[in-house]
Amino acid sequence: DRVEITAGVYNEAVVVNKPVEIVGAEGETPDIVYRGTCITLMTHECYLNGLECIQNDKLKEVPSIHVVEGRPIITNCKFPSILVARGEPYLVSNEIANSVLTSGVKMRGASGGTFIKNT
Repeated sequence: DRVEITAGVYNEAVVVNKPVEIVGAEGETPDIVYRGTCITLMTHECYLNGLECIQNDKLKEVPSIHVVEGRPIITNCKFPSILVARGEPYLVSNEIANSVLTSGVKMRGASGGTFIKNT
């Protein structure tokens, strides 16, 4: 399945628990504003492209993207932080900045991943 999101501000928290592509519409960047975790990935197959996560509550130390399991592909997105609990995400050309956590990328246990051209 594929979900294409047009430009706009969405006050949401997204949980992905089945294979899906979530992409910004051609030439548009939707902003997902969140208080807790913005996107939780609980599936082995997921593709995120062209999204921006904006943390509304700067006092909460929660990740923008939480990879619970799987091998999601995340490209051309903007977000403050990612937590990989169990999984191996593939991140390419993302902007990871302005985290309230101690670091923008946090790995737990035997998790891993591929990180290419992220800033």
